[in-house]
This record gives sequence, C-alpha cells and structure tokens, in this order.
Amino acid sequence: SWVRDPWLDLAWCAYYAKDWETCFWAASKCLKITQRSYSYMADNRAWGFEPYDLCALSAYQLSMNYEALKYGMQAALLAPDDARIQANLEYYREAVDKLNGK
Repeated sequence: SWVRDPWLDLAWCAYYAKDWETCFWAASKCLKITQRSYSYMADNRAWGFEPYDLCALSAYQLSMNYEALKYGMQAALLAPDDARIQANLEYYREAVDKLNGK
C-alpha cells in the first residue's frame, strides 16, 4: 500500500475490538509508509500522533513495554498538549522501570 489511511483505519477498528495484535500490526504498517501521498484520499491524521499512539496503546496491552514507551514518546512529541497521551507515557515509563528492576 502507498497510503497510510487504510492502515490507520484498520488499526482503529482493531483497537475498538480490543484486537491488540492486529492494532499493533496495522499501526506499524502505517508507520512503515514514509513517502507521503498528497492525493484527495490522504488524511492528515495518518501523519500525526495517531499511528504512534495506537502502536503504544496496543504494545502496552501486549506487554511489549519497550515498544509502548518508544511509540508513546513519539506520540507525546507530536501531541504535547494531549493530557491522555502524556499520562499514558508515564504508565509506559513505569512498566519499563519495573522490567529494569526500578
């Protein structure tokens, strides 16, 4: 695929279904597309914080805490005023700290 939008839509569908594996896979596929298409189909949401946020949320649910922190940090950079994303970042940090014995 050459546009991110369908992958983001699939990730959202999986998120609402609590299908964390599919959510992570689809959001990751979205992020692997690095060349932006400026067609009428392109949605800015696919190029903002949402794919990173969905990767982080699903990674956390899958106990992939390092990935959750990595993607959560990127989502937080892209949405610095979003209180939920900032709060989730703390959960991800705590989960990684527990893994590291802190």
